[in-house]
Amino acid sequence: MSKMISPISHTLPHSIEAEQSVLGGLMLDNTTFDQVIEVINDQDFFKYDHQVIFKAITHLNSQNQPFDVVTVSEALKSLKVASENILIYLADLARNTPSVANIVTYANVVKERAMKRSLIQIGQHLSQEASKADAESTKVLEQIDNTLFELSQQGNQRDFSDINSLLENIVGNIDHHFNEGNPITGVSTGLNDLDDITSGLQNSDLIIVGARPSMGKTSLGLQLVLAALQSILNEKNNKDKPSEKKHVLVFSLEMPADQLLMRCIAMLSGLDLQTIRSGQLNADDNGVNEFNLLAIAIDKLNQCGDILIIDDNAGLTTHMIRAKTKRAYRKYGKPVLILIDYLQLIAASGHKENRNTEVSAISRAGIKAGRNAQLHHAMRQHQEEQLALSFEGARS
Repeated sequence: MSKMISPISHTLPHSIEAEQSVLGGLMLDNTTFDQVIEVINDQDFFKYDHQVIFKAITHLNSQNQPFDVVTVSEALKSLKVASENILIYLADLARNTPSVANIVTYANVVKERAMKRSLIQIGQHLSQEASKADAESTKVLEQIDNTLFELSQQGNQRDFSDINSLLENIVGNIDHHFNEGNPITGVSTGLNDLDDITSGLQNSDLIIVGARPSMGKTSLGLQLVLAALQSILNEKNNKDKPSEKKHVLVFSLEMPADQLLMRCIAMLSGLDLQTIRSGQLNADDNGVNEFNLLAIAIDKLNQCGDILIIDDNAGLTTHMIRAKTKRAYRKYGKPVLILIDYLQLIAASGHKENRNTEVSAISRAGIKAGRNAQLHHAMRQHQEEQLALSFEGARS
């Protein structure tokens, strides 16, 4: 069999012994295939011969055929990729396998080496792309970030859920909330009626707020932000219970950070936004000192200096948002809420066919957050169709 190995391949991480042990173990015990296929695929093998053998085993398994030294040899011959001594080589694989009991461990070694080779190849590709005269650094970074993200997902497969453990956790949570007497199981929205329906914002919820322009989407988003900030402050002030580092992250692609803060001040103080913006406050408005209300609201936001994180850069892509979210997590701790305002302003690289495709790519980008989505009509006579299309995009 031809090896088809490049001149630099000998320097790449690999374990021929582990690959041989996986293949030999599969031929000795066909029942281990389901465990192995959850860990590796044919491209994870370093040696081309081993890739072909694993493909043949996979094909036989899909046909519900046994795979041993003889059947795999015949399968390879039918594919016209076998050398004359293939039967001897397969017999050696089966005979020299240390232990079938350790086959998953061998598969993990093969996978680990394959991941390292992929990282080296990504680094080489990055060097080549960045060296091009017409290369744009942001596009190269986005491409590499996407590749790294996809690579990282390959090792994130989990086993089947343990029903007994899940039920034990559920009962524990029910008991905890019963003893606390608090019906809010997540982060309060600050809106009692909404909390009664949802029990608060739950972990990993993706919430999309869709409405026509100037209907209050940003105001609702900021209401959720302020409520999440209050929950963090309450935890900080609770001396009986140690609190972990948390924050609220806001991506404002349309409105500058200072305008967002001004809106927050208006919501906390109860003052009119235009009054705050113009500075026309009254020291005695029917017995209410507006300066005091303003000072209290600003003091409250000052307490949130290290837990309210705002990024008001326009033109962010999904890759940038993912990278910034990771950086914020490392620097400020766990995000209680991520608000993105708003969905249509996010640029999705590589999905230019139409807006629906682009919105779908954005929604599948792995960002767990609250997003605002602006609904609009292209023409009055197609209002219902346009609204349906916009909502469909929001659900993607």
